[in-house]
Amino acid sequence: MSFMKDFDHLKIQMKDVVSATNNFDPTRVIGFGGFGKVYKGELSSPEGQITFAFKHLDRRLGQGDIEFWKEIMMLSKYKHKNLVTLMHFCIEDDEMILVYEYASRGSLDRYLSDASTLTWTQRLKISVGVAHGLQFLHDPKDSQQRVIHRDIKSANILLDDDWTAKVSDFGLSKVGPANQAHTYMVSYGVGMPGYCDPLYMELGFLSKESDVYSFGVVLFEILCGRLCYESCNREQTKILVPKWRRYYDEKRLDEIILPDLREQMDPGSLESFSAIAYQCVKKVREERPTMAEIVKELEFSLEQQEIFENVPILESSHSQMYQSLDDDRPLNIKPRFHDRADDDCSQSTPFRDEFDDSEGSNFVSEMEDFKTPNLDKVTEASSSQDSGSGGQRRLWVKERSKTMWEHYNSDECPDEEFKKVFRMSKVTFDMICDELDSHVSKNDVDPPSVITVRLRVAVCLYRLATGDPLRKVSNVFGLGKSTCHKLVLEVCDAIVTVLMPKFIQWPNKERLEDIKTEFGSISGIPDICGSIYTTHISVIAPKTNMAAYFNKKHTERYQKISYSITIQGVVDSRGVFIDVCIGYPGSMPVAKILEKSALSQRFNSGQLKNISILGGSNYPLLDWLLVPHNNQNKTWREHLINEKHGVVQRIAKDAFMRLKGRWAYLQKRTEVKLEKLPRVLGACCVLHNICEINNEAMDEDLIEV
Repeated sequence: MSFMKDFDHLKIQMKDVVSATNNFDPTRVIGFGGFGKVYKGELSSPEGQITFAFKHLDRRLGQGDIEFWKEIMMLSKYKHKNLVTLMHFCIEDDEMILVYEYASRGSLDRYLSDASTLTWTQRLKISVGVAHGLQFLHDPKDSQQRVIHRDIKSANILLDDDWTAKVSDFGLSKVGPANQAHTYMVSYGVGMPGYCDPLYMELGFLSKESDVYSFGVVLFEILCGRLCYESCNREQTKILVPKWRRYYDEKRLDEIILPDLREQMDPGSLESFSAIAYQCVKKVREERPTMAEIVKELEFSLEQQEIFENVPILESSHSQMYQSLDDDRPLNIKPRFHDRADDDCSQSTPFRDEFDDSEGSNFVSEMEDFKTPNLDKVTEASSSQDSGSGGQRRLWVKERSKTMWEHYNSDECPDEEFKKVFRMSKVTFDMICDELDSHVSKNDVDPPSVITVRLRVAVCLYRLATGDPLRKVSNVFGLGKSTCHKLVLEVCDAIVTVLMPKFIQWPNKERLEDIKTEFGSISGIPDICGSIYTTHISVIAPKTNMAAYFNKKHTERYQKISYSITIQGVVDSRGVFIDVCIGYPGSMPVAKILEKSALSQRFNSGQLKNISILGGSNYPLLDWLLVPHNNQNKTWREHLINEKHGVVQRIAKDAFMRLKGRWAYLQKRTEVKLEKLPRVLGACCVLHNICEINNEAMDEDLIEV
């Protein structure tokens, strides 16, 4: 065995092993396997004491010299961040010990049933890591040999302190040529029942697709939160893989997924993950994917999940936002979405107005305007020297013509003219200004009176109502384009923070009874408290995660690639929003948006009882959600019910039509950053309610058809 000399640099003495493991102290055992017991111990190094895992060969378990040296050869030659690292070995007399890097969190199988410790995102990252390790073994770049592991199972996937996956236990692995599309080897079947490729066990033909099958079983274990087998009695073991395949075919995955994981999952992530897992365990080898294809699909699943977790969502109905239905006090709502990014106008590139195509792709910088001789009187406010605030954002105020705003703000402006521009009467406008006065900042200009609260609110409402380009807004109010843009975002944020808790509330008990009575008189359907509808708001193509926002329906309808985010709203019998969920990407089906919303979670937890919501045919039928009959051969009674259903659904659709009609901004393709947009849309919903509650009549010509 002259080849042993090639590994002398890894060899350590038995006395060091005995010292590190305290003479194989049973209290230091951290695992068991087909090779023997695994101990935790420490060895000295120039950096100090380092913890390692010591695997002690027990020949009574069926493995011996061949498996021992195969492990050393494999792990010495094939090094990858997702393969466990062999640090040392010891062979003295009849004793054989392998020394590995210490994976502090142990093996994956320990965490399968724990969705709080091992979240869905962590499971996806582990799956991607294992897939990368197996891809490296199956298609090594610097070798003509392909490694087939033969013993892939959750117990052989170790996790370090950062939850990085490490494939371990190469004692059963086989090496074959890698320059062939399909590598087949004849071998007697070995491995753990349930994980082994059935064709390999039956016929003895081993291929890289055998590893793919085993990995697919692990993926299902990750999804279902349990091992792939269960003991029926002492002599028999029931394999669950056929059941898992059948449930996937029958679209019954929800029945086998670990319940605590379900609420963490993005629907798209689950779909792509389960699809690739199912392909891996197909009976026909040729139908199984390669590890490269698996890596691609799992990375896509992880990307979808991360998009889902990071999407800025604004909701009016989190569980902590609700008070008792008997409580008439205003709700103390803290919006879920928080403004995390700097203002758009803080970018070095001037803000490009999304509604103005006449000026090309770029506007002339506001600073360039300052060079004009007649407009060179500029007030710079809130400078760091004056305020001591360092890098605080500044507003630039120029002496411009404010003739139009001065007219709208005067007593001479007729209320009808004011209402046509700002979509509300002066009385309602004044109420909004009074409500926001203490919240809207006035410290970023000097003197503060240059941009009053009334002017700020007016800029915002004008922009939302008309959808005019910032250039025109700038001319109307005598302010710079970037200043107008900043004011729109500032006022929208204030509206959501201050006014949403007051004007988008889940009804109290008394109001719920009134709503049910009103809906009942309209449709004859009892216990209806709201009508639900979801609309899409167009956005420009996002720079990242573009696929999540792709709107297939709009793309096909308008023959132009479209992207969008969604507004889900529940309205009462007057068309007033009582619940909104804003910000999920346009590719997400409405049923999934509903499933992820706080409203759905509140109904499903039993906090809302004895009431129902009515939705369209694209919603699922639930205990608390009524949808139209969609069977082909409807009875006359079902047709009658659908007609009544349509009357209630029309209330929600009309409310959204008025929402978009009043606030033409929603009909445009917006360039506002995605993390800020939910608050702008939320402000529009609040303003809609204010107008509806105050009986602000609306010009029918404005309604979007």
